[in-house]
Amino acid sequence: MKRRIFIAGLLLFSLLLPVATHRAISKTPVVTEIQAQADGFQLGEDARQFYRSRQYDRAVRRWGEAIDAFARRGDRLNQARSLNNLSLSYQHLGDWQKAREAIADSLGLLAGTTREEIDAIAHAYRVRGRLQLALGRAENALESWQQATELYNRLGDREAVRRTAIDRAQAFKRLGFYPRSCETILSLLDLDATRCEAIGRQKPDELISKLDRLAPTDSDLFALKELGDLLAIVGYPRHAKVVLNYTLEKSQTQPYLDLQPSLLLSLGNTHRILEQVERAIDRYQTAEIKTSDPVLKLRARLNQLSLQVAGDRLQNSAILSPMSLSKIREDLDRLPPSSTAIELRLNLIHSLACLQTQHNPVPLDLASPIFRGCHSENQNNFKLTHLPSWDEIKRQVEIADRQAKNIGDPRLQAQTTGYAGAIAQQQQQLELAETLTKNALQIAESLNSPELGYRWQWQLGRLEAIKGDRDRAIAAYRLAFENLQILRGDLVAINPDIQFNFRDSVEPVYREYVDLLLKPERVSQANLKQARKAIEALQLAELNDFFREACLDAKPEQIDRVVDQAQIPSAVVYAIVLADRLEVIVKLPQKQELQRYRTWISQSQIRETLNELSDRLSDRTRLAIEIQELSQQFYNWLIRPGESLLEANPINTLVFVLDSQLRNLPMSVLHDGDRYLIEKYAIALTPGLQLLNPRPLTELELTPLTAGLSEERTLQERNLKFSPLPNVPIELTEIESILPKTETLLNREFVASELQEKLKQANYNIVHLATHGQFSSNLEDTFILTWDALLDIDRLNNLLERDRDRAVGAIELLVLSACETASGDDRATLGLAGVAVKAGARSTLATLWSVNDESTAQFMEQFYRQLTQIQANQNIGKAEVLRQAQLSLLANRDPDKKWERPYYWAPFILVGNWL
Repeated sequence: MKRRIFIAGLLLFSLLLPVATHRAISKTPVVTEIQAQADGFQLGEDARQFYRSRQYDRAVRRWGEAIDAFARRGDRLNQARSLNNLSLSYQHLGDWQKAREAIADSLGLLAGTTREEIDAIAHAYRVRGRLQLALGRAENALESWQQATELYNRLGDREAVRRTAIDRAQAFKRLGFYPRSCETILSLLDLDATRCEAIGRQKPDELISKLDRLAPTDSDLFALKELGDLLAIVGYPRHAKVVLNYTLEKSQTQPYLDLQPSLLLSLGNTHRILEQVERAIDRYQTAEIKTSDPVLKLRARLNQLSLQVAGDRLQNSAILSPMSLSKIREDLDRLPPSSTAIELRLNLIHSLACLQTQHNPVPLDLASPIFRGCHSENQNNFKLTHLPSWDEIKRQVEIADRQAKNIGDPRLQAQTTGYAGAIAQQQQQLELAETLTKNALQIAESLNSPELGYRWQWQLGRLEAIKGDRDRAIAAYRLAFENLQILRGDLVAINPDIQFNFRDSVEPVYREYVDLLLKPERVSQANLKQARKAIEALQLAELNDFFREACLDAKPEQIDRVVDQAQIPSAVVYAIVLADRLEVIVKLPQKQELQRYRTWISQSQIRETLNELSDRLSDRTRLAIEIQELSQQFYNWLIRPGESLLEANPINTLVFVLDSQLRNLPMSVLHDGDRYLIEKYAIALTPGLQLLNPRPLTELELTPLTAGLSEERTLQERNLKFSPLPNVPIELTEIESILPKTETLLNREFVASELQEKLKQANYNIVHLATHGQFSSNLEDTFILTWDALLDIDRLNNLLERDRDRAVGAIELLVLSACETASGDDRATLGLAGVAVKAGARSTLATLWSVNDESTAQFMEQFYRQLTQIQANQNIGKAEVLRQAQLSLLANRDPDKKWERPYYWAPFILVGNWL
């Protein structure tokens, strides 16, 4: 019985005895003191039973009777314990005033002179912390739980200290202090880590091994659940999945069954972050079925609803029936006002507003940015016949706002007020929208909350732009941008319940800001530099979003300094795709002022032309003239307006910082009507400012490690079959003949463990992998094939990553031969750039599509022969080496091979340091 009570208490916010608060004490007949005490214990047990069955009103009555019984006996200790439990019951009923009174009465009863009294006082502090957290006062909750911790330490009650630490971690998480929360949880667990980042750097199988060595205590399982949630929030969802699945498995025994629904809910959220929609829905549905907790049940249903609305999965969805939506509203109304209840209602409001926006769309440039993600491309495919009206949605906002004010939670007041402004904007009530948005922003700024501030600054900026006040709009967008810079890797934590989507929630802030800065015909240097800064910050943010973590922790080099000091004369070309035009900013060597030109062309036209050109490029039967018809258009848009500018300066290398879908277009193939761009310039790509200590290869002796597969491979567990690459042995043999210090792993030798061992043994500065691989905007679809497995991006990174503070340890060049970007994925090069930057490789040579095996072998031979020339000529960089290798194929006139066609030479790109 004691164990059952203990486990039940843990499940209810890790509190020792589940109970409630109330000052009123029911009257009972006069009995003897001994009988009164006995009756008090029995009444307390009855109250616990009512509490466990969620009959909180009956629990309140029983605790009141128990308190009376103990008071008549003069048993202040058990009276105080019962008051603690009474406070908990009142909290569940939402009677916050009586909950406060009960806990205050409890703390006033005891002097703390005995161990039992100290324990009861510590418990009272835990209950008070629970109350404060429910009312949105996480800072006060931390103080209460710190007081409880100090008392439990005096008692030497280690288990109670651990449970209170889990409480404190929840408060840190509520405040957005994710590192502190993670440190607190990890201090309880024997995982050889003190920060979430340390867990995230471990291989998933290594983490599983460490978890398997645990002999988890009761509190450990709750700590592991919190750790899983934190890992998902701070950007390590795959590691979160490992931890949560482990905890779910360990919770199969009877005492922990009540933990499973919350674990399933957390797993659903994690699958959602990983864009595994069907798995997420399944987890949400299972969690809803398994739990009797009305809050958990509602959260699972609302998360499923928002996922289906965001993913345009509305047809035949039972959750969208009038009965289901009505049931959700009724269940929400039954919840007592609390921060949790308000957050759940905001979740519903967002989904309902999305449905209304999808069925009655507002032009995107007039809509509130809060509902930008609701503009589905397929929104007209399915129409609801029972669409909730804006008036109904506003009523829900009014309820949430009233509750936020009643419980005194300013963070939630900022959200409810901001949502009211967003809905007013959707209805084109612009003056009201501006007033409400400014009110929300004022609250957010008083809280020093960048995750709230950026959203309402963005909304205000949009409203100012609609009014035509460009200066005020720019000022609002600048503040939103600066807040996003503060947030960096914490963007995913903006709202864990409402689907976070980088493309809808963050990326447009950067683009709309740049659009405003560059709108006039003449733009100041200050605004040009600010626009460039914003677009580079977007590149970094996209990489962080791709990895779900702040992956670039190396110290970047300022690209301007590199361009001005390099012996190789280079220009940096920033191509920015906006809704109605293509903006280009150029940094020239030894020039302080940036240059800028633009082409008025719609984003949709760029995309259509690019798709057609990509289809032609990846078709080996296409003649060069068919490619040039379209590649000239891109030359005219990107290069021709600045052609004279480039020709007036001694430039031999163009370094492109490409935006959006342009990253999947090889710049080498652009054609001026006479020549390809590669015939005039060496070409490289870079994510912008992020260059890892760039230095020429002239300073190094080249030591390659090569690995490849030539045989057909089949992976049964993934149902994947890979064709043979018969020319890979020739390719690797040629590299060995050119660079004698080459070490080679071929076929059966090319396994992850052997590759890792070789990289540990020596400082290879070139790593060449000739194998199948794919790069995608989805981490799950980004991989490299070894003999026996697919290496996902984390495992590949763990193999390649070096100590970036040691110059001798860096990979100067990573070559990915025979790999390709995912077809039709306009963000696929994120995977390519991400592998290079995250692994610390200064440069990466790869292909945008899988090309002919024989021509690739020929290309690589030429590439490495040219690479050796760098040692003798400081004016030759890796970009020029790539150019010469491409020109060797372009110059081939063998009618049987046709290697002069762009299909064979154009897909090779260099990402990163071009020197």
